[in-house]
Amino acid sequence: MVKADVHNQDKLFRERFEEILEGIHPDDREDVRRFCESAID
Repeated sequence: MVKADVHNQDKLFRERFEEILEGIHPDDREDVRRFCESAID
């Protein structure tokens, strides 16, 4: 049950993350993506 909830949270976060990336200047997107992915892992 908890694992499914965590998976759902992760999915929601990634969807929101994509929305946030769309609002970031294209030159900065890759840096932000790398930073966030390293923070998640």
